[in-house]
Amino acid sequence: MKKFLLFCISLLVLFSSFSCKNGTDNLSTSTSIPTSTMIIPTIDVPPTPTGPTPTPNISGVLPEQEVKIVDINIDGNTATAQNRASGLISTIISYEPDSIGVQESRDNWNTIMTSALSPIYGREGTAADGQINSRTALSSYIYYNKLKYNVVDSGTFWLSKTPYRPSIYGSTVDCNRTCVWVILEHKYTKFRYVHMSTHLDWMDKEATRFQVSLIRDQIKCFEKMGLPVFAGGDFNTSENTTAYKEMFKVEGIANAKYVAAKTMNLGTYPDYGKNDVTKSSPIDHVFVTEKMMDVIEYKVIDEKPDGQYFSDHNGLFVHAKIHSMPDSYMHAKAPDISGLAFSIEYSDKTATASFEQPQHSAPYDTYKIHITDRLDRNILITEIHAKYLNESTISFTINNKLSQGATYHVKVTATDTFGLQDTYEFEFTVPQK
Repeated sequence: MKKFLLFCISLLVLFSSFSCKNGTDNLSTSTSIPTSTMIIPTIDVPPTPTGPTPTPNISGVLPEQEVKIVDINIDGNTATAQNRASGLISTIISYEPDSIGVQESRDNWNTIMTSALSPIYGREGTAADGQINSRTALSSYIYYNKLKYNVVDSGTFWLSKTPYRPSIYGSTVDCNRTCVWVILEHKYTKFRYVHMSTHLDWMDKEATRFQVSLIRDQIKCFEKMGLPVFAGGDFNTSENTTAYKEMFKVEGIANAKYVAAKTMNLGTYPDYGKNDVTKSSPIDHVFVTEKMMDVIEYKVIDEKPDGQYFSDHNGLFVHAKIHSMPDSYMHAKAPDISGLAFSIEYSDKTATASFEQPQHSAPYDTYKIHITDRLDRNILITEIHAKYLNESTISFTINNKLSQGATYHVKVTATDTFGLQDTYEFEFTVPQK
């Protein structure tokens, strides 16, 4: 068992404004504390294990593995950070999680959390405004035990109609919302799992439903890759809503609360004691790929260090045993797009091209499309992030004016979610009117 030593946090106060405010995310006023004046909580690094080095797995079958994850909205209001940070961090690490999903991390919270956890945990994620760190944006990050795991892949997508770039759902919501994910691989056994962490909108019910559908489709993408998934965070929606039920329109996804051998029923938004969580439904959830694991425990983290709330939200702890399964990375096959069939519709100034996504054992990640003319001049270079698209048909617009009777060369490179590629090239001639 790891033992952790934590010291007091002393923070000075300067005022700035939050860019995103709402009723369930209590973000009225923030403070900005100069980094040079912070006293960061510290944790002890466990001693290096002694004895024989574990043998890497080369059998093609991954062993059973137990995983512990925590997800929590930390309340990004730094005005109260000096009273909350030490208790929050000590509570989180007392569960010895393999990975930690946090929401509303910004400004000094980024510094506090990253610095305090850095002896054991690395961090993945991009802020909601597209920066690595952000002073104002509501942002989600994942911390992972870097002593046990390597990062295979990671990313952030936006809960909007353009999920592959920093963006907002629309005028009916207040700010950018994101989902961060990371694929972690055990350093020796090569066991892998996915942790996703997110923070959804609260203002527009249809926006929340749409955002749940994006996350659900991404869970199924990882499941198709043979990866067990924990998708947690502040979903800003209770269990009786249309948005919540959207998650279960496909098979294989469950709320960890309802499949755990040891579970509990408690709300997750106490709002510093203003709400009675014994009478409310959770708005924070952890969804899992239930056929790939046995959930040992689901727990609402409602401790109050020194009698104080560490956030306006309770955290969630999930402990699961992942089943032994084939190593999907070892058995992955490269995609084959040799039969790709393009359809092109022409107008006076543009052309719209489309094609059906070919069947493959793994989901496609991206399509890179490069179109040139006979003089090898670039007409179009674009990349389509297919992993975030629900449609079976991929389409794109060629804005450069195409000459009647001219012939153009097209090169399409498809990359699947394992990083394997295939290329298909062909030519098309613009018809004469």
